[in-house]
Amino acid sequence: MPNNLKVLGSIHENMLQGCIQSVSPQFTSSEQVEFKASVNGLHNSSAAELSERMAKSLLPQNGVLVTETNLCKNVTNEIPGNDLHDHKNLPKDSQVYWRRFSEKDVCKTQDKTAAIKSFSSWRDIEKNSLQIHSSLHQTTPLVGLKNHLNTQHGVFEAHSMSIDRDKCDTGVKTLPCVNNKPPQFKLLFTVGQRGEDIGRFDEPVGVAFNPEGDIIVADYNNDRLQVLSGEGKIIRVHDHYSRESGKQFGFICPTGIACDRAGNMVVVEKARNRVVILSPTFTIIRAFGRHGKEQGQFRGPHGVSVDAHSRIIVTDTMNSRVQVFDHEGNFLFMFGSKGPGRLNYPCYTIYHEGRFYVADTDNDSVKVFDTRGTFLRTCGDGLSAPSGIAVYKDKYLLVCDYNNDCVKVLSFTGRILSTIGTSGEGDGQFLGPEALAVTPEGNIVVTDKLNCKLQVFTAGQ
Repeated sequence: MPNNLKVLGSIHENMLQGCIQSVSPQFTSSEQVEFKASVNGLHNSSAAELSERMAKSLLPQNGVLVTETNLCKNVTNEIPGNDLHDHKNLPKDSQVYWRRFSEKDVCKTQDKTAAIKSFSSWRDIEKNSLQIHSSLHQTTPLVGLKNHLNTQHGVFEAHSMSIDRDKCDTGVKTLPCVNNKPPQFKLLFTVGQRGEDIGRFDEPVGVAFNPEGDIIVADYNNDRLQVLSGEGKIIRVHDHYSRESGKQFGFICPTGIACDRAGNMVVVEKARNRVVILSPTFTIIRAFGRHGKEQGQFRGPHGVSVDAHSRIIVTDTMNSRVQVFDHEGNFLFMFGSKGPGRLNYPCYTIYHEGRFYVADTDNDSVKVFDTRGTFLRTCGDGLSAPSGIAVYKDKYLLVCDYNNDCVKVLSFTGRILSTIGTSGEGDGQFLGPEALAVTPEGNIVVTDKLNCKLQVFTAGQ
């Protein structure tokens, strides 16, 4: 790996020859931006570090270097004498335009800058005779190695040298329009009421979908699973499962339920402190777990999910932890019972894109852990006894806000964006929403526990 002097020299030479590559991610002015440069195979992702090196390498010269990414449009009005025909063009996906200007033109530009400061959002930061100006609205600043340059765009001035970098026109029509408005949902239909008959429920809890799109509901107090079509029609009811020998076992307090890609069902039997894996015909494939506090043991387990790696994730509620198993039920690891981010009576856990999201019920929050179960952060201010949790179209978290009788739509950073439902007994209202699942079509099925029914929502106004 070349030493720092060689890197700085290479930056200087490549800047003069117009051959520095810039990788410019697509972004809008409301998002954090990262500027990357590649020099002799070395990658630098710090805007501050890059600008500092550029300023040092160009310090002996008099003039201005203007660099502009492929998001930029017309800069002819920014600096007098600018001619786009003199720019060096690199490949379309990674363009850098540059040109040096005289000190006289720089002074004119600075005078023009002073004249428009009254209506532009300019900000100055002084650091050892280095001055930074930014004419774009600032979001979270980028921070350099020494925190010298912590602004995203603007003019970097050092003595008689100015480097004008990334003067982006955020109004360019060719940029994609990002709609950050959260989805709105409307009620599609409801199913059930309190009772023991087929199609009725007594505190429905877990809910999942099989590969055929059928809805499977854990009918907790009726000790059974009910299978419904995607339209809400009852297909069959199972109050037991069996071994291949024909021996039958009745369900006792089923809570969490999940399906794998093959259509096998993973069911938590809370009263037995165990997990059973069933075939689509309700024949037992395997079972694991028993009462206890050791690994692979449970006390009042509640929710279960199966991730993209076919791992079985069990929320061990009364042990206040999450246990992760392989698809055959072999213990892998557990987390949440101690240290930072300690859980308190968690109910449901999911895994999505390298993160565990845990509904930490008695802590009134959602906790986020990394792939190894290391605590990262808490999110979801304002939740009260959160329960079921799911991902909607890889963009949002859906959380059953049990005590607030609604479902909250959250960003992955934990900001609450919108609410589904209100408190009550009518259609579209909840009394203790317990769990939810999202169909491939984007419909949301919610078990309305104390109203003893299912409610299905679809995206729409």
